[in-house]
Amino acid sequence: MELVTAARSAAGALTTQRVEHLLTRPMRADLDRLLVHDPEIGMPRLRWLTTPAVEATPLAIGGSIDKLLYLRAMDAHHQDLSMLPRERRPFLATVGRRSTVQGLERREERRYPILLALVAQSAVDQLDEVIALFDQAVSARESHAKAKTDEALAERAKKGEARQLLMDVILPILVDPGISDEQVGGILRERIGMDKLREVSAINWKPLPRDHGRLAALEASYTYLRKFTPKVLSAVDFQGGPGAADLMDALEVLKELNRTGGRKVPAGTPTSFVPARYADYLAKARKTGDEKAFRHYWELCLVLALRDGLRSGDVFVPGSRRYADPGTYLFTPEQWEGRRAEFCQLVRKPSRAAEAIDQVKEELHQALEDLEETLANAAPNDVGAVRLDEAGQLVIPPLSAEDIPAEAKALREELSGMLPFVPIASLLIELAHAPTSWTASPMPAAARPSCRSSRSTTSWRS
Repeated sequence: MELVTAARSAAGALTTQRVEHLLTRPMRADLDRLLVHDPEIGMPRLRWLTTPAVEATPLAIGGSIDKLLYLRAMDAHHQDLSMLPRERRPFLATVGRRSTVQGLERREERRYPILLALVAQSAVDQLDEVIALFDQAVSARESHAKAKTDEALAERAKKGEARQLLMDVILPILVDPGISDEQVGGILRERIGMDKLREVSAINWKPLPRDHGRLAALEASYTYLRKFTPKVLSAVDFQGGPGAADLMDALEVLKELNRTGGRKVPAGTPTSFVPARYADYLAKARKTGDEKAFRHYWELCLVLALRDGLRSGDVFVPGSRRYADPGTYLFTPEQWEGRRAEFCQLVRKPSRAAEAIDQVKEELHQALEDLEETLANAAPNDVGAVRLDEAGQLVIPPLSAEDIPAEAKALREELSGMLPFVPIASLLIELAHAPTSWTASPMPAAARPSCRSSRSTTSWRS
């Protein structure tokens, strides 16, 4: 136990030494303010920062953005802790989140590296939380619009049943060559009845748009979305990858409209990101001169495209971990040059692209020859083989399940029977009374593992 205590003390001293240049007097003052009760929010800033949002509402998104801006005011997003080991940084941040204000105050100078790691990690996590809440809130309104559209379609189908029944009566009369044109009207009025015809014709039956009215239903949530989308666009630096230039240009236009309070979308603003199923809404609004409707539909399409771009990776956010630039996960040309030979040797591929393409072509031709041989040897009635059906379509049957030999099953049962049964409760009681166990050690409460974590770890190991 003395060795463990000495190792922890040495690790803490080394950590403080490595981040000493970041712990300037203003930074120490900012970190100390995290532990002071703030009457504006009714709690210490530490507790405020470490309390995540529980729902994707405009109020929660606004609070998450406030935390992000507070961390940026501390310059937390620019703190470079790369001098610490990769595992050490999240460990210190976790200690900061789980510790109480009083516990951190008792650490005195040792609290500063912990709080520094906490705010640096929180700057990244808070940015990801803002974007995730934005995604969830937009998706929730889109799902609500879809549900409303589905209800409207169901109601439309009920009303259309009467029209369909009329068609079942009208069409046989119209296609009957024995009934003259002069007799058609009289027969229809006699069989259907004028009251029924007037009732059905009174129903206002408009053709559906390509999206069945989903964007129009989403437009009802425009005011709700405006409660948080301008704040998100202002706080988050969205950037686009290849193919997202028009989306980014449109995003800058929307930011400028939000900043200046403009309402009319300037002529020539990009609309290539608008899906084809929504394009008619914008075209109709522009044709009729309804600038308000055009702004609403254009902005809704832009928000949806931004969300989809974040999901696909076409849009990324610098400083984010979850929504980072996909290109950062790839080797740079300089890094790849030093690894190319080793990698190509492992995968048994040529290092030159031309040679690799020739090799793939040869493999393709060989695979096609094998397929032709398989098809030629397949019997027409063999449903379990790869074959061509009567229409000349390729039929690939599902793979059969792998049979486990009886010997393997018996061996598995034998090995399972050899494993000892571990009574978790008895084991914990025994550890609690052991003189060298962690429960009997003089370790501080903040650094001592909890029974909950020990129980879950022991259960997993058993």
